[in-house]
Amino acid sequence: MHKVLQNPFILRHIFEQLESWDVGPCCYNSALVCRAFYDPCQDVLWRDLQGSTLLPVFKLLSNLHHYRKQGVWALSGAVSPSDLEKLQIFGRRVRIYYAPETEDNIDPSVYILVSNALRGNPLFPNIQSVHFSIKNVNVKSHAASLSMLFSPNLRKVTLKPLRSIGLFNYSVFVQRLIAAPQVTYLHLAKFPLCQESLDIILSLKNLASLALDLVHSKSATLNRTTLASLANLERLSSLIITMTPADWVTADSEETQLCVFPQLRTLMLNCLIEDAVRFLRFTNLPSLKTLEHHFPFLPSSSMADLPWDVFLGALKNSTTSEFTSLEVNPEFSFRPSHRGREKLWEKIEAGAGVSFKEMGDSLLRLSLTTLKLDFPLFQSLSEAHFAAMGLAWPTLTTLYVRVISKRAPTPNTTILKVIRDTFPHLSQLGIDIDARRIDQPCTMTSSPNPLRSIEARLIRWEEKSTTKFTALIDSLFPQLLSFRHLPNYYSMIQMRLSDLQHARMRERNWIRSEYRMPELKQAEDEDRVVYTDYNNDRVISNLNELCAMSSTSESSDDSEEEEEEEE
Repeated sequence: MHKVLQNPFILRHIFEQLESWDVGPCCYNSALVCRAFYDPCQDVLWRDLQGSTLLPVFKLLSNLHHYRKQGVWALSGAVSPSDLEKLQIFGRRVRIYYAPETEDNIDPSVYILVSNALRGNPLFPNIQSVHFSIKNVNVKSHAASLSMLFSPNLRKVTLKPLRSIGLFNYSVFVQRLIAAPQVTYLHLAKFPLCQESLDIILSLKNLASLALDLVHSKSATLNRTTLASLANLERLSSLIITMTPADWVTADSEETQLCVFPQLRTLMLNCLIEDAVRFLRFTNLPSLKTLEHHFPFLPSSSMADLPWDVFLGALKNSTTSEFTSLEVNPEFSFRPSHRGREKLWEKIEAGAGVSFKEMGDSLLRLSLTTLKLDFPLFQSLSEAHFAAMGLAWPTLTTLYVRVISKRAPTPNTTILKVIRDTFPHLSQLGIDIDARRIDQPCTMTSSPNPLRSIEARLIRWEEKSTTKFTALIDSLFPQLLSFRHLPNYYSMIQMRLSDLQHARMRERNWIRSEYRMPELKQAEDEDRVVYTDYNNDRVISNLNELCAMSSTSESSDDSEEEEEEEE
């Protein structure tokens, strides 16, 4: 055997390059082929405990048995020295632990016996990443396994109990993090924090990404003192805070002091919009690039009642030209959720919308490349409003703006041509469109528009307009990959769009082979065809024929209806 293949470090590095789905079969086969491959393969196989509990590790114990009547795994005595040595050998190999849903049921006595045998030493001394969010009937038993997962070498921790059982184990684990100063990623959700745990978290000076859930925390709350402690985390680049109304009252001497977050680039606030305003007023965010704000929507109020102008003004004063991305979404609770979106929009549309003129002055002062206001907000949106947005944000790549359609006019399909000409770099679009009248598709394509995704709510939509509308968006945005029609995500528009793109692909392949035109380039992905250095007049003419047929059929239907009425 070559000397290179006798080096365990090189072998381990080679096996680590395998794709996740190839790790098991390749390592098993390699370990059986050559004895020199056995230990490096074991290192890679045990490196990532993903998709299970600690049961694979505990099965190394000779006296672990499964009692079928009780449906539980348990030890029939103390852990022997030989079993403990084996446990420690394999435990040193573990680097990542990810625990999703599982049906394994381990008796809590197993954790006690193993802990007594370890005598305070960690079971996984080299573990660096722990993701713990088990959903199981016996949640309390699995929460006890957290005591086995702590190591001073931890770097990344995610704790998310899916049931309010065994929360004491989570709190103890968080308090033990004071002995793991190298933690850089800490995300906590759905369990109450005490003030002592919060103080320990704020003492971890190497934190780069932090998520705090203070909704159920009675003693630990966000205030000016906590905000100052967060600002002292000099390496913090990502912050997520979920909270109920905060206590911002402090001594008069502290009112003028701003908390500076020098490295913070991403901020998510799940709170009332008034608390978000106060957070921005009390902070200075020179490096912030992205703000995502989720606020609980109260059905008793309307969007027009919220302090949008104050919120945008505080955001402008707190940030610099580095800020480029803003996303705001209403929710039913303090935690973001994707459920009940349609129901929420119905409640929002029962109230009044916001005038773009009132909100536009503050909004257009921001230098944005991403704007996501993906909910009914504005009273109306006209071509002049989109032109103003294009003038203020010439490099915009993502735009989601919607109107309260039940109370105001909705832009018709002409707005799509305005968007194509106004936003040359746009790749994602969310908009409301009045589809009662469909414009004719463009007969010529200029420079390709990069728009790849549209999520539209089509007002007054009729299925018989599918062909004509598909031809229009295909002629305007030839690189479009996804079209979703709310609330019907699987509409015929996407299917027709795919048919047109595949037809273009076949036609181009035929032209390229028949006339030997190497300058006619295909897209990078052969299954996704876009316009590249070629104006497909033949396809456009075919689209026009389809639209003409569709319009004539519609007119004939209308004439038949008129004749029936006359009779």
